[in-house]
Amino acid sequence: MAEAVKKEEEKKEEKKKGPLGKLKEFSEDKEEQMEIFSTFVRLGILVWMEMLIAKAATTAPAQTIRLEQAPMVLAPSPTPPKK
Repeated sequence: MAEAVKKEEEKKEEKKKGPLGKLKEFSEDKEEQMEIFSTFVRLGILVWMEMLIAKAATTAPAQTIRLEQAPMVLAPSPTPPKK
């Protein structure tokens, strides 16, 4: 009975490990842990920025201001008079 209780407690401890706990278990070197962690942070920021850009692209046409201009006539400039 006591062995069953110990096994259940060990399973609970293993389940309590979050992403950082798994990272510590995966790599013992602190520098390598920070490299992996920073990579995931960069990927998260990249996905977040992509979502912001996609949202801005869908709402941008409604926010643009159009200026109407009269038709322009393009004519050659007059030559200056010779002295």
